Amino acid sequence: MKLIECRVVPSDPGYEQLSLLFHGPQDFVLPREVYQLRHDIIGEFGLSLVAMGSDRNGLYYEAVFNRSV
Repeated sequence: MKLIECRVVPSDPGYEQLSLLFHGPQDFVLPREVYQLRHDIIGEFGLSLVAMGSDRNGLYYEAVFNRSV
């Protein structure tokens, strides 16, 4: 999958929300699930991916992050 968009989403006061949009192949569908990822700096975390639609080139998935500020 390829990250194609990163944007800040309006949210409730006291919170920040970030949306990541990915584009993946048409012939490999990821089910809606929490995927465990590992990063050398931030460690291990769960990432929820949701299919958001498709085009002739593949599928779109979104991951949303929320945090209190």
